[in-house]
Amino acid sequence: MSLAIRSRARAKRFSDSVVRRIFARASSRRFLNMLYRRLPDGAKQFSHLHFAKIFRSAAAPIEPGVWVVDFGNAEIQLPVTADRAWLDWDEALSLLGHESWIKETYRTFLTSPNRPALFADIGANYGTHSLLFLSHHVEVISFEPNLSCQSYFREACALNGFTPTLHQIALGKQRTRTELLYPEKETWLGSTDAAAVESMRHQSGIVRQPVDVVPLDEFENLFAGKRALVKIDAEGYELEILGGAERVLRQHRPVILFEAPRERGISPVVAFLRARRYRLAELPIIAQHPLRVLADADLPNYTRDDLIAVPDEYCTPAVLADAAKLFAI
Repeated sequence: MSLAIRSRARAKRFSDSVVRRIFARASSRRFLNMLYRRLPDGAKQFSHLHFAKIFRSAAAPIEPGVWVVDFGNAEIQLPVTADRAWLDWDEALSLLGHESWIKETYRTFLTSPNRPALFADIGANYGTHSLLFLSHHVEVISFEPNLSCQSYFREACALNGFTPTLHQIALGKQRTRTELLYPEKETWLGSTDAAAVESMRHQSGIVRQPVDVVPLDEFENLFAGKRALVKIDAEGYELEILGGAERVLRQHRPVILFEAPRERGISPVVAFLRARRYRLAELPIIAQHPLRVLADADLPNYTRDDLIAVPDEYCTPAVLADAAKLFAI
C-alpha cells in the first residue's frame, strides 16, 4: 500500500473518530447540527457519502436528543437514541444527502403552487421520503412490509406531530403471502423479488419475514380526485407492483417515480408504462426548467437508476417548458 493511500486511510479514521465523539454528546451535537443546516446541498451529499456509515463498526455511547434538518422552509426533527447510533446518524445524513436528485425533485414539487395532493410511498423503509411530504402537510400513504423499520418512522412522526398512514404489507400483482429477506443492518435492501431473494439466501445476517402481498388497486379510493405522486423503491419488484395497479394507472393517472437498476434492465418496466400512455423523463425536476422527456434511444445513456413516468396528457406545452407545473393538470 502506498504512503499516500495509508495517509488517506489514517486521515479518514481520524475524521470518523472526531465526528463520532462530537455526535455522541448532546452539547457538541447541537453545534454540529447547526453547521450541517448551513451546508449547501453538495456538501450534504458529501457528508452522507463519507460519514453516514461511521457507527456501523464502531459503537459509541450516545446522549439522547434530536437532529434537525430544513427542507423547503419546513423543519423536521429526527430522533437520536442512546443505543441506535448506527441508524440514527445514517438517517440524519440520508434524509437530504442520499439520492439528492430525488430530494431536489421533491423540493420543486413541494415549494410549487401546484403540489401533489397525495404521495404514495411504496417501499417506505424508515419513512424518510414520507417525512418530507408530511412536513409540508401533503396526504401520505406509506407501504413498508419490514416490521423492523416501523418503530423509527413512528418515532420520527411523533417528534414532529405527524400522523402516519402506514401499511405493513408488500404490494404486488395479486393477493398472496410471501417471504421478505433483508440484511439486518441494511433493511433498505429488503426484497420479495425472486432473483434478489436468491442472491441473499446464503449470506450471513439475513432476516426472513413472512409478509402479505396486496395489489395497489385495493387502495384505489384514496386516489380519487387527487393529483398523486407514487414513489416505488422495491428492489426489482417494480413490474409486479405496477401490474397490481392497473385501475389506479388507468383511471387516476398518477405520476410515478421509480427505481430501475441497470443490472436488472428497465425494458419490461418501460414497455409496461409505454403501453399505458406514460412518458419517461429525467431527474431532477427543476422549477422553470423544461421537462426532459426521454426517447427510447436515450435510455441506454441515462446514468441514474431513478426515472419519473408522466402520463402523456400531462406533457402539455406549459409543463414541457416548466416541469414544476406538472401537478397543475
